[in-house]
Amino acid sequence: DDLFKYDYSINLARSDLKILNKIVSSSSKATLPTLNINSTYKYGNKYGSDRGGKDNKDLVTTFELVTPVYDGNDIKNMIRKAEKSKEIGELTLKNLANNKKSELEKATNDYKDATLRIELAEKMVEQSHENMRIVLTRYQAGAASIVELIDAQRLLTDSLQLAVNAYYDERAKLSEIFLLTHMFEDLKTMDQNSSYLNIDLLKNTLIIPGDNQ
Repeated sequence: DDLFKYDYSINLARSDLKILNKIVSSSSKATLPTLNINSTYKYGNKYGSDRGGKDNKDLVTTFELVTPVYDGNDIKNMIRKAEKSKEIGELTLKNLANNKKSELEKATNDYKDATLRIELAEKMVEQSHENMRIVLTRYQAGAASIVELIDAQRLLTDSLQLAVNAYYDERAKLSEIFLLTHMFEDLKTMDQNSSYLNIDLLKNTLIIPGDNQ
């Protein structure tokens, strides 16, 4: 319920259902008899009484039981219509809640997949960086060709780009969760927090082994 607290569609459906429940309750009472109670109270001086005599005090209460006039089942038909509308309202609310849950489950699973891709991307960066170091060492020793060095550099560049893309994908998936749960304050500050991606690893891999810088 907390997740749906700020969902306007679900809240509107809940309000509609409350109204429909009241309509059903009220329409069901239309077939019941009505009891009318009236009371009158009269107070005044007693005519012809001596000074200090008792005054008139009259209390009259009447009871009237009124039964509904025969309406050719119009009331019953209206009750059935109200109950049908209530059933539709309940089904609408249930569908909205289930759809919301499905969206949240999908967004959560997508985010988990995004974090797994980051872990995979980091491992690929580490491996391509180590491969670059080995090829560069062999190249400097004359045991590797320039083509091997270029291929190693291309592999390192591709793995870095994959890691950056994985980072942006993780941020996008996280923002989707914030939007679905209406966590707008977290959405506004999400890029101010430390990211899931290991930025230090990326910075280190940008330094080519053997570089003087």
